[in-house]
Amino acid sequence: MSKRPSYQELCKQIKELEKKVVLRQKAEERTRHLNSVLNTIHEISQLIFMERDRDSLLQTACEIVGKNQGYHNFWIALFDDMGKVITTAEFGLENDFLPIVKRLENGRLTACGQKALLKPGIVVIEDPLSACDDCPLTDKYEGRGVMTIRLAYAGNSYGLISASAPRELVLDQEEQRLFHAIAQDIAFALHSIEVEQGRMMAEKALRESENSFRSLLYSQHDEIVIVDREYRITDANVNFITNTSRKRQEVLGNYCYDISYDGDKPCGEKCYECDLQEVFDTGRTRSLRKQKIAKDGSPMLVDILQSPLKNTDGKITHVIMSLRDVTQEVQLEKQLQQAQKMEAVGNLAAGIAHDFNNILGVVLLNTELALSNSTDEKNNRLYLDRILKASHRAKDLVEQILIFSRQAKPERKPCRIIPVVQEALKLIRASLPSAIEMKVHTQTSCGTVLVDPIQIHQILLNLCHNAAHAMQKKGGVL
Repeated sequence: MSKRPSYQELCKQIKELEKKVVLRQKAEERTRHLNSVLNTIHEISQLIFMERDRDSLLQTACEIVGKNQGYHNFWIALFDDMGKVITTAEFGLENDFLPIVKRLENGRLTACGQKALLKPGIVVIEDPLSACDDCPLTDKYEGRGVMTIRLAYAGNSYGLISASAPRELVLDQEEQRLFHAIAQDIAFALHSIEVEQGRMMAEKALRESENSFRSLLYSQHDEIVIVDREYRITDANVNFITNTSRKRQEVLGNYCYDISYDGDKPCGEKCYECDLQEVFDTGRTRSLRKQKIAKDGSPMLVDILQSPLKNTDGKITHVIMSLRDVTQEVQLEKQLQQAQKMEAVGNLAAGIAHDFNNILGVVLLNTELALSNSTDEKNNRLYLDRILKASHRAKDLVEQILIFSRQAKPERKPCRIIPVVQEALKLIRASLPSAIEMKVHTQTSCGTVLVDPIQIHQILLNLCHNAAHAMQKKGGVL
């Protein structure tokens, strides 16, 4: 028979078994903790990948870490560049967190928060009761420790993370590394959200800028077209599309020389001067005037303004052209120049008429004196009468020139209309070509009217000259 163990031996074996049980329990607890760590990292990674709302990200992260890691409480606070609190999230505190929020809103950080913002790494407080006497959460930390770390990524500081856990867990190196990794992941997520928001804002600003540019482009009355370096039309407003007599999809993407000139090669390859190439080469705005053929086949003058468009690198990628039909403007300019010439001629004629009128005055006076002193009634008197009549006709003609060139305010006065008409017709008859015959029918019984005789002259002159202009090729009767 085998010898039975003694009492001391049994006690020793029991103690060894107890040690093994404790070690096994610790190993199992460690395994569970490691599994929770892996689960926390996995869930945080998924959260970072999926969540794009900042506040939802923070609150969900608090719940994941608090539940999986067995923390008593866990909170996050974000600050702006001026140190003012932006938002907060918590787990395990509920209403007890409100004093902390109020304190942060007043710009007063907790002692652990102040230390964490001033240095990298984790701030560990083993006994908050003695080290954090001014913290509103001190009475919640009995028998527990606190870990606090700054949320920072890529040189940007976003805020703080603080967690309360059993002291042995707070002092555990692996737990501290996990806490540090969680803080880095959350900071990275905040940075990603910030970058994404910046990208979205930039895209929105770009879209608004493009919409404003297109609205400005399409609202112009001139023809506007944008051409790239390959001479392809990338955009154009309605006026340009309409004048090409093509559909929009047929114009965009096509070559400018094909749309404008029905050409199959660039202008430079056909030994023509390419207006666009100079702008691409020099980067200077260019303006020119060209003659083109309108849709109805008539010639037209077009003012063209070409300006370079550059990308963010300063390279010229496109040229924007503005085309304006100035045919009518040029015609109006010519009419204005002609009117100015006529005004100058009128002023000159008035000056000459005044001088000629003075000469006629001398001729008339001496002719009348010669007639009064003449004794030869057959020869000299006949010649003098002819000189007198011709001088009177010349005087009437000069008066008509003076009336025509005179610029004064209308002055109405009682006058007989027939003599005024007859005087005007004398001037008109002298200016008519031989192909136009003038017939006059007047009534001698017309009475006196209140008019400006100068305006009556001008009215008759304008009417008769317009009629004569219409008959100048074939002739006719006026």
